[in-house]
Amino acid sequence: MINNEIKKGFIITFISKYSNVFFELGIGAVLARLLTPNEFGIVAVILVFTSFFNLLSDIGIGTAIIQNKKLEKKHVQSIFNYTILIGLITSIIFSFISYPIANFYNNDDYIKIGKYLSIAIFFFTLEIVPQAIIRKEKKFLKVEGTIVFANVITGIIAIYQAYHGYGYFSLINRAIFKSIMLFCINFYNSKLKISTSFNFQGMKMIMVYSSFQFAFNFINFFSRNLDNILIGKYLGAASLGFYDRAYRLMLYPVQNLTNVITPVLHPILSEYQNEPEVIYNSYKNILEILAFIGMPLSVFLYFSADEIIYLMYGSQWKESVPIFKILALTVWIQMTLSSTGAVFQALGKTNLLFYSGFISSVFMVTAILVGVLVFKDLEFIAYGLLIAFLLNFLQGFFFLFKMGFKKNALHFLKFFKIGFVSAVVLFLFFYFLVKIDFTAIIMLIYKGFLLFLSLVIGAFIMKKKYILFVCDKIKDKYF
Repeated sequence: MINNEIKKGFIITFISKYSNVFFELGIGAVLARLLTPNEFGIVAVILVFTSFFNLLSDIGIGTAIIQNKKLEKKHVQSIFNYTILIGLITSIIFSFISYPIANFYNNDDYIKIGKYLSIAIFFFTLEIVPQAIIRKEKKFLKVEGTIVFANVITGIIAIYQAYHGYGYFSLINRAIFKSIMLFCINFYNSKLKISTSFNFQGMKMIMVYSSFQFAFNFINFFSRNLDNILIGKYLGAASLGFYDRAYRLMLYPVQNLTNVITPVLHPILSEYQNEPEVIYNSYKNILEILAFIGMPLSVFLYFSADEIIYLMYGSQWKESVPIFKILALTVWIQMTLSSTGAVFQALGKTNLLFYSGFISSVFMVTAILVGVLVFKDLEFIAYGLLIAFLLNFLQGFFFLFKMGFKKNALHFLKFFKIGFVSAVVLFLFFYFLVKIDFTAIIMLIYKGFLLFLSLVIGAFIMKKKYILFVCDKIKDKYF
């Protein structure tokens, strides 16, 4: 039953996420040719702060609503009403915070941008409860379909505005329109109503769980965004533009493979929060598949960095290539490690999630500070992040398997064997065989074929069931 629910959720989320990847890559490629690195850098700076205020507005409410099975309709309605107040307060504060932001970066444009983006923060806050309700009801098609629809419509508007000279405001307006669309559609689908009920009991029922979740999100935010803040300040908006484009492109496979899984895992596994062995048995297969895909994918992205950057963004972004190559080596770590959050949440152990996140933030912040303030070089920042991710890989899975599942501390390593073999096979392919020189698109297709081949060979050598699994699925569907 649990595996069927997970598979169904995965399929819906998979289609949605990869539709988003397709549209976002297309929209991003067009915008990269209409806007300059400096304009992307300006927006990247302010979006760090809007993300922080979105985090303040959430305070772990969404995941707590999904986890708590005792909440009644009246409690959820009351929590939604509180989010309206929270949204109003945080958006007003953000509009004033834009003044010190403008002063910090010596750019008055941030005052006007900040006031506009306070609208997006307000609607983001209002959307938290409606989306959590729909996910809790496991109506993944409605949630994911809404996201795809909003991304496509707002992306088209952004391209239109960029083409007609709106500059970075085409990106700002996209964020505002998207938050409004997501709220309107999810509010309608959630069946919530506007009311004046402010009973505090609902907030009280989720407070302990959400407090650890919020604390984790809070420290995770700084460790994930400090690089953008400091690069924008000390290395300039153009440098941030190159770094941000490379980082965002690296995140596509991370977010759109892992995010297929995590939104589905928590709502389904939380039904078994008192049966950790059931959760473990479901999760170990997911972890093995993520490692199996992620490790050779990192090798492919590393060796294909030139072709990917030039095809996606054009030659004006060549300074993003070395950054992308280094960050590509973190893809397998991020794909596997980011899946642990939903498992901690389903186990009801957001305290362990917070402790692991705190250690993680120490490694990440140290790497960023040394890279920006000591070496003052984008490549050194990327190398520092690579080391930090490796350390977090070890401590994150130690917390989950040793303290969450009560298993041996190194038990998780057995689930990475297949991925490691596939990655080694692909590395040997690229290192010894790829000596030809064709156009970028031919080289990318050629290397993509080698990636596919390494996955097949890796699975075959380890005598695992994945080839037979795929063949059975094709047979069931078409014959």
